Amino acid sequence: MIKRNITLGAFLIIMAALIILNSLGLRWDVSWIDIIILVLLVPIIVRSMVKLEFFGVFIPLAVICILFDKQLGIEAITPWPVIVAAVLLSIGMTYIFPKYKKYKAPVNGVNSNTASDEKIWITERFGSSIKYINSQNLMQLNIKLSFAGAKIFLDNASLCGGTAEINIGLDFSGLELFVPRGWTVKNNVGLSLSGFKEGGVVTAKKTGETVTINGSASMSGITVCYI
Repeated sequence: MIKRNITLGAFLIIMAALIILNSLGLRWDVSWIDIIILVLLVPIIVRSMVKLEFFGVFIPLAVICILFDKQLGIEAITPWPVIVAAVLLSIGMTYIFPKYKKYKAPVNGVNSNTASDEKIWITERFGSSIKYINSQNLMQLNIKLSFAGAKIFLDNASLCGGTAEINIGLDFSGLELFVPRGWTVKNNVGLSLSGFKEGGVVTAKKTGETVTINGSASMSGITVCYI
């Protein structure tokens, strides 16, 4: 469904651009085949950007440059310079921003505004939500966000044996975790073009409970707020 929406959206945007250019008297010699290829490449680029798969970003961009080199005025650098540059950029960006193993939430998890189980799953796509965790024996909290935002309150939760794991997988998302000020939070998150920060009421007096945050975040922000 998402792929189909991106394809349709790309087609409509490109058609709108062509209509405007035509109205301005700027006529590009572009075939319908080129337009169809362009529309098909856009979802690949978007999905690859989300997953930090750089070959899926730069190679399609190179193809687009080759298809429209005349219109873009870059005939002098197509096709081989553009292809070589795309390959080198893909390799270089892959080394700079290595992929981390992402958490995938199972489909049979609990996903409610108020959760009280030992293992809890929260998933959100293209939206926002507020969750209250009231579990008195929390072992594991699993969070998967894509183009979404979530605020999760853990101030009424108790940890199993004093420890718990929070496994996250974020893509273009924002996550706010509200935890008791006496907890210790350990950050083991792999960040790719993302940020992690702590705030709120910080106290030196700890209660012994420890939460470890694992997983990965891509183009996202994570905030731990002590309350």
